[in-house]
Amino acid sequence: MPDNRSTPPKSKWPTRKEMLEARKGLVYFRGDLVKKRNQLRGQTRSLKKQAKAQAAPVWADQVYDLYSQPDYSFWKMLRILRKHKIL
Repeated sequence: MPDNRSTPPKSKWPTRKEMLEARKGLVYFRGDLVKKRNQLRGQTRSLKKQAKAQAAPVWADQVYDLYSQPDYSFWKMLRILRKHKIL
C-alpha cells in the first residue's frame, strides 16, 4: 500500500541544529545556576557570621513586629525578606 502522507516520517534522532540549540539552552541554564550558587554562598557567609556573633539580623525585629500584628500579611513579610535579600 502506498503511503499518502504529505510530510516525511520524522527521524527518531535529533538533527545537528536541534542538538546545538539544546546545548545552548543547557549552557545558559548552567550560567544561571552559577549565579544563584554564588548568591546563596554570600547569604550563608553572612548567616555564619551572625551565628558566631550570636547577633540577630537587622530584619528580625521587623519580621517579629509584623508577625505579631493582628493584620499580618504574608506579602508584607515577603517584601521585607526581599528587601534584605533573604529571598
